[in-house]
Amino acid sequence: MKLVSSEKNLLILAGIVFALTSIFLTKNYDDFSSTLRGGAYEGLVFASFLALLLRHVSSNIEEKRKKLQLKEKTQARDSLIRVISILCEAYHKGGVFHWTKLIKNADTFEQNFEKFKKAKKETKKELEIKLNEKFFKNCCEQNLPIVLAHIPIAEKISPKHLDVWVGICSIVSLTASDSVFPEILLNEFEEHISEFAKLSVAIIE
Repeated sequence: MKLVSSEKNLLILAGIVFALTSIFLTKNYDDFSSTLRGGAYEGLVFASFLALLLRHVSSNIEEKRKKLQLKEKTQARDSLIRVISILCEAYHKGGVFHWTKLIKNADTFEQNFEKFKKAKKETKKELEIKLNEKFFKNCCEQNLPIVLAHIPIAEKISPKHLDVWVGICSIVSLTASDSVFPEILLNEFEEHISEFAKLSVAIIE
């Protein structure tokens, strides 16, 4: 059980008060005074040592907790990056979702995102046509549950990651429907992925 700093300081304060009280009460009794004062000093030293020990133990526990939390967040972030990498590949090709590449060594997220931005800039009209095809819409609909399943993972990292991921889920869902123009989807997709890219390079707190 972790003690807060006020509880640790209270141990030291209690030792000091005990020592001062013993000295004051026994100042007129030489033999008893020496014995009790010695005990008071020992009590003060013990209280101080105990407070320092508890602080050290508490610090180690907190450090281990932070390391475990950072490890869990990093693993969650890496899981999201792999999925987003596949999405970037699908959106810049207008093809199927190659989920097998989640296991194999595929292109990195950065590479696929750069390819998406390049395709959006150089062959935007062709890309819009591909994203509007029934085949790609069906593919998005079939794979939407996989993207949605990562919402709790994004939530583990931070509220910002959660917001971005919900936005990405919305883009995939809208792509599967006929309610939004492909040009708008492309712009929204790039905006959300750009925001995720900023978060992915930031230090997880």
